[in-house]
Amino acid sequence: MALGISCPRFPLSPAYICTATTYPPVKQQMSAPLVVSDTRPLLTLFVAGTSTRTGPAVANLRRICEDEFPAGYELVVVDVLSQPAIAEEKKILALPTLIKEFPLPVRRIIGDFSDKEKVLAGMGLSTHQY
Repeated sequence: MALGISCPRFPLSPAYICTATTYPPVKQQMSAPLVVSDTRPLLTLFVAGTSTRTGPAVANLRRICEDEFPAGYELVVVDVLSQPAIAEEKKILALPTLIKEFPLPVRRIIGDFSDKEKVLAGMGLSTHQY
């Protein structure tokens, strides 16, 4: 579980946080400022509950992250059905949407994340960069 990770970008209600070691995500109150203590990528995935597109998107993304980020990564999963204000604030128009928040620049990707090379290129990352 991603203890101590919280994000000022999502102050409205609890969000789902998962890391390489926890899924399904765990509800955790997010209120303290985000503290990035290392260079691990910080990713936010917006999904629509347990729709048929959610499962494959999460599985594909986790597979890519586990292969490409051996030093670890942080993945925040936001269910827009239970937290529509966050999706509105981030201007999420299509689901599933992935936002790479760290390292900068911020990048957005929409889709099922089945093509590893396109996902990495969309995030602006090269293979085994981290």
